[in-house]
Amino acid sequence: CKLIKTKDWVLQVWSVGDNVSPHPILCYLCPYYGSNIEGSVNTSLLQLLREHISIKNGIEREISNLESKIGQMLYSSVVLRRRRQELLSILDEVESKINIIKALIRYQDSLDHI
Repeated sequence: CKLIKTKDWVLQVWSVGDNVSPHPILCYLCPYYGSNIEGSVNTSLLQLLREHISIKNGIEREISNLESKIGQMLYSSVVLRRRRQELLSILDEVESKINIIKALIRYQDSLDHI
């Protein structure tokens, strides 16, 4: 992966030279994959955490918006409910990523203080 650049040693464990070797955890956490970004992205665990919290907040706003429309629009409530379920699944995945990032931050901090 030539997209991600980081100075966090927890993520650098999986880097080779200037490139990050594709590692399942880092690839799973990457919010930039498929975003058509030219060049590379300098990131950190804290930046990844901010990105995912921002994504989570956007999903929660969209779910809230859908829930307010479900009762008002009877003819499309099936479509809205399906979209709501999709968003809830995505939200679960984003929350899982947030928990993994927090665990990596705690791990890195605990070893930095040794």
